[in-house]
Amino acid sequence: KGAFWLEVFFALLVGGGTFWGIKEIRAKGYLMTQELQHHDFLHLRQKPDYGTNQVTHTNIVIIGADERDIQRFGWPLEDDMVAKILEKIASYEPAAIALDLYRDMPVPKRGDLIQHLNKVLTNNANIVTISEVNLDEPDLTIKAPIVVREDSTRVGENSFPTDPDRMIRRGLLYFYSNEGVHTSLATLMASRFIGKNWWELLVPAPGPTLKIQLPLQGVGLTNGQSVAMVVRQETTFENESEADVTEILKFVASDNPLQYTETGEVIPSTNVVEMLDSDGISDENGDIVSVKVTASDGALTVDTIVKGIALPPADWYPENIGKKYEFKWFIDADNDPSTGLKVEGVQGLGAELVAKIDYKVGEKELGNVIRPAKEVGSTDEVLMADFPFGSVSDIPTDFKIGKSLFSEFEGSRGPYAGADAGGYTFRLDYRGSMPNDFPQYTVRALMGDEDSKDGATTAPCCASDVCECYVSKEDIQGKLVFFGAVADSLKDYFSMPHADRERLLATHAMATDQLLRSYYNGDEATIYWTRKQETYWIAFWSFMGVLLGFAVRENPGTRLLILGPILFIGLLSYTWWQFYRHQLWLPLIPPALAMFSSSVLMVFYLFLTEGRQKKAISGMFSTMVSPEVLKYIQEESGSLKLAGERKEATMFFSDVAGFTTISEKL
Repeated sequence: KGAFWLEVFFALLVGGGTFWGIKEIRAKGYLMTQELQHHDFLHLRQKPDYGTNQVTHTNIVIIGADERDIQRFGWPLEDDMVAKILEKIASYEPAAIALDLYRDMPVPKRGDLIQHLNKVLTNNANIVTISEVNLDEPDLTIKAPIVVREDSTRVGENSFPTDPDRMIRRGLLYFYSNEGVHTSLATLMASRFIGKNWWELLVPAPGPTLKIQLPLQGVGLTNGQSVAMVVRQETTFENESEADVTEILKFVASDNPLQYTETGEVIPSTNVVEMLDSDGISDENGDIVSVKVTASDGALTVDTIVKGIALPPADWYPENIGKKYEFKWFIDADNDPSTGLKVEGVQGLGAELVAKIDYKVGEKELGNVIRPAKEVGSTDEVLMADFPFGSVSDIPTDFKIGKSLFSEFEGSRGPYAGADAGGYTFRLDYRGSMPNDFPQYTVRALMGDEDSKDGATTAPCCASDVCECYVSKEDIQGKLVFFGAVADSLKDYFSMPHADRERLLATHAMATDQLLRSYYNGDEATIYWTRKQETYWIAFWSFMGVLLGFAVRENPGTRLLILGPILFIGLLSYTWWQFYRHQLWLPLIPPALAMFSSSVLMVFYLFLTEGRQKKAISGMFSTMVSPEVLKYIQEESGSLKLAGERKEATMFFSDVAGFTTISEKL
């Protein structure tokens, strides 16, 4: 019995100790390189499958200056030559042009050719230039051309965040510096193609909370006034409707500010009242879960939380287009149930005020505050024709870009541990086109300096598998054009998971394509567990290793070689299935290490204890039994009770008269 509990104690010690050790090693970043490689491995094996979705990469064209262009036109390209190239591209009516060349100073420096370039930049508002902000040494920032420098919609950040191994795995939406907000080139180009300003492209993500704010003065309430409220939501679709009504919530209107703790949390008081709603309806986007009222600073802030998404957007729920959601907040200002508007199914409340939001999926939502008419035939009095409201996510930094949800990168999420976020970044998902899939042309092909017009893709002017040796208007019209350098000698490349030396110009195109896919097709970003969930995952596999150690104790050599790979293949298969089926990335390296380490330690412990036991058995029985029997006893020691066992016994003593004397004489 004591030996059993000793084994249990040591099993917990091995499993817990191994888990803690792997967890700490991972937290310090010692496994980040291996986990990033696993992350890359899975992403690079995704195959684009557009199906009925919009193919976006065909709307992106790359015009890059290669080695032959440098020999022909010189380098750096003079301002006048850059102006001619931009004029030629602009004449083909592209949606936007990205000038991926620094022009913070004239080329040549004497400045006699800059006027032509300035004129082209001024006359073509669809040309987006680049800058490179140096956060550590601001005086070394490379600025945009002076004629567009003050227009933030025409200056894109040229740099990308890099990981500790100096590899680019993330795109950039924007970041802040002391000078303000800096938007990436990809964000600006994608917004140009979509036809929105970049800040209109990045919409705060909707969520389960429908937040409204009503000023006390605007609705006729005063400080200290007792108020009762009921919330009702009715969903109507295809002539069928269902409603969810809460119970009565009572609170006191207040002009006083909220009180906060040192950590910034609101101190509970009568200013904040919350109520759960146990009733439900089938539509989770209209099923009220709870209501929270915050009465402070002369306003009522009401958070109505639903089970799904409040005011669900049409591009997230296309099947719900035309469905109507009607939220109403009935406010009893005089606490007299006998007066005011009655609410169906609610006793003890008469509303003098009603705040209402009408929303039909696919259309604009409308909100107002009315004072219900007291007499039949009279009209309602409109107190507020509009008021602030909106659907709010639990994570305020989440963005909705078209059909997709973007979450802010955290330095310790997924395969990362303590990495620098570097602004609002997103992970390149490799679910779209690779650089060679974009139509790419050389400068000499654009300028008509090639004799060959047979469309041969093996000609020197062709930089990809999708191009010809000349550029026509049909190749560029309505598309995004990225113009820059691709020559190897200029070394304008970075290491990426798919290539050791990828041109930065192509990386901009990839990031832009991903934003377009997200907007139009709703391509899901990779999902990651929280660190807490990943901790449980590693702990589970650590104790699986302990169980593996017990399973192979009788024949560790053969069983470990069989069961070990089976468990690892199971772990590997499950992580792959979750990623390719649900776009969920799960840690593989830490749980595999935890399982292997704990199983080896457990086998080693059992080997030592059983070795000592066999030695003790040999000392006790080697002189008493044959080697065959001794071997059997050692192998089946678990079934023997070598420590003894208490038994009740009955003993009978007898003697024959005179037998002792007789026996002594024998």
